Amino acid sequence: MPVESFNFKQTSIKSHLQEKEAIATAARPLHSHANCVDFMPSRQAKIQEDTYFRVMRLLQDNPDLTQRELAKELGVSVGGLNYCLKALMEKGLVKVQNFSQSKNKFGYVYILTPHGIAEKAALTSRFLKRKMEEYASLEAEIQALKEEINDKVRSGQRMETMVDAGEPLQLATHRGLPSHAQALAWNVFFQSRGRGIDLLTHYPWVDDTASITSIVVETGAGNEKAAVAALVLKQESLPDGRNIGLVGLVCVSPEFRGRQLSSRLLSAAAEVARNKSLDALVLWTNKPDVYINHGFAVDSEDRYVMVSSRAEDGIARTFRPDPAGIEATDRSDRGVPAFATRVLVFDSGDASITVLPAMQGYTLADWTGDWEAVFQLIERVLPDRWNLNAPAGSTIFDALGKRGYRQESAPGPLRMIHALSGQRATDLPYIPLLNRI
Repeated sequence: MPVESFNFKQTSIKSHLQEKEAIATAARPLHSHANCVDFMPSRQAKIQEDTYFRVMRLLQDNPDLTQRELAKELGVSVGGLNYCLKALMEKGLVKVQNFSQSKNKFGYVYILTPHGIAEKAALTSRFLKRKMEEYASLEAEIQALKEEINDKVRSGQRMETMVDAGEPLQLATHRGLPSHAQALAWNVFFQSRGRGIDLLTHYPWVDDTASITSIVVETGAGNEKAAVAALVLKQESLPDGRNIGLVGLVCVSPEFRGRQLSSRLLSAAAEVARNKSLDALVLWTNKPDVYINHGFAVDSEDRYVMVSSRAEDGIARTFRPDPAGIEATDRSDRGVPAFATRVLVFDSGDASITVLPAMQGYTLADWTGDWEAVFQLIERVLPDRWNLNAPAGSTIFDALGKRGYRQESAPGPLRMIHALSGQRATDLPYIPLLNRI
């Protein structure tokens, strides 16, 4: 075989390493079976097969290229190409033939043998199949990365590292509410106030990784990890197609208060909500000043009213959990508000009421039906004194007044909204007490 003379130039370490594997594998012996080359399904064998395919395809279309030109087209060194051509000729896939009219100054061309032409056809099919598989795999990886960027809430993903008074803290997002954050929420909202059954009874959705995102300020690591501040974002879809995030369980451990951790949580919640393309964040509070600086504005308010009546027969009425002819259903499995112990629904057929028993009494949370049927049900179920939580503009307050019920109002929670989609979100529908956080 004619060998072109060339000066070996010292290549960079990077280029050498890039070529090394392809060249080395191309020179490894192939195992023949029934006159067909058997390429082993290993990574090295695939690299070797790709190298042969590229060289043979280039030679078939350009048989009179010099080794230097071939090497340039393939992006390898001349020495590496020479090594590969020798291997192909030893395997009977390529031969060198003198050709006086070749533009090659040495007067030869590289020609695929009949065996080489047949093998190139087989290589082409396998090469195309492999590249299509790589393309499909790459598409799937790109899609996964897009979803990761849009979501940004893979469990335990670190968002920010803080140093607070010399103590390292991690601001992290989680799908669902992790156990160490559940412990903090239970202590702040229940145990410290001497109320509650257990967190899963009150909020059975805390482990729902599809709709619940929690943002947690953590300290420690592994089994020693503890939550010092937390917030829950519950995604909900409205009938008109808008998606909102209900914000709740915003809590900070007592020893970490006054360090702006709630501000960190709210800023992170807004970022997560935008990444999820939510239209607005919604929360209920009696302390609006905490949220105004974070883009929230008061949208509406509830009225909390203590209702009382005097029985016409002079006999005080007590709560009746199972009145005759009325269907009573315990719906506590769907979640129980923090102040309550159960959720009971009473249905007369013409009307229904939802009652929340609590240590402080009984609260009317919802009702359906015309007023006459509703108040007949109220008088058969509720005691003389009960509580009512309803939007300030509800017609139930007028209905109570017309029927002689006395009402003592107390400040109710304010609904605050942070619009995220660039549009005003003041037209959001009323969200019942049982659907809030």
